[in-house]
Amino acid sequence: MKAFSLRNRGPIIISTAVFLLIWHWASVVVGQSVIVPSPGEVLHSLLEILKMKTTLHIIFQTLKRTVSSFIVSLLGAILVGFTTYTMPMLRKIMSPVLYFIKAVPVVAVILLILIWSNSEVAPAIVGFLMVFPFLYEGVLNSLTSIDRELISMTKLYKVSLFYRVKDLHLPSIYFGMNGMLSSAFGLAFKSVVAGEVLSHPKFSIGSAIYREKNYLNTSGVLAWLIIMVSISIFLDQFVKLLGRGHHRNYKSE
Repeated sequence: MKAFSLRNRGPIIISTAVFLLIWHWASVVVGQSVIVPSPGEVLHSLLEILKMKTTLHIIFQTLKRTVSSFIVSLLGAILVGFTTYTMPMLRKIMSPVLYFIKAVPVVAVILLILIWSNSEVAPAIVGFLMVFPFLYEGVLNSLTSIDRELISMTKLYKVSLFYRVKDLHLPSIYFGMNGMLSSAFGLAFKSVVAGEVLSHPKFSIGSAIYREKNYLNTSGVLAWLIIMVSISIFLDQFVKLLGRGHHRNYKSE
């Protein structure tokens, strides 16, 4: 077991060491910490950030916006997906709307939302707009891929709408989207932070990154990016763990 674990982690350790060596070499060659800070400088900035009393509150506020935008996106995608699945005409109406949302640059979306709302709410709305089309298409594809014979059997045996939704549609959505949820959550997190960078809410990771950039503290920017990546990896594994748990529950039922 230990040998297997070392074989798995070996390439990761080696690639990380090589990356750090190249990074250190680049910082020495450039000789300007504003352009390429050394790994030691970034580590120092990271420790300073972690010592700050407001750091946990900053992370919490960003995660709160991320979770709220993700939940609203997921519930909205399921509701709208069901509606357009049963009403093909509405599906055609939704198509250009979704295309427009996906085609418009994120920066333009953020600027428009800032005109219509305040800086505290704008990042969550940005997260919703970026994630909703992704989840909606996943819901719709899951529903349209249901075997037509199963649908015919439910009608033949006059299965009630409640049990059709509970035992056929919802499980199809779950199994069809199980692999997408961690990606959608990661997209929501990145979109919310991007919204925070431009909208500058008082407590947020995006605002912290923007402040470090204004002070030309590149090591501080990279330190916050390391925090972002760490949070993203943790959330990705957490969502996947939840998915595996629910998958086992479904199979046992």
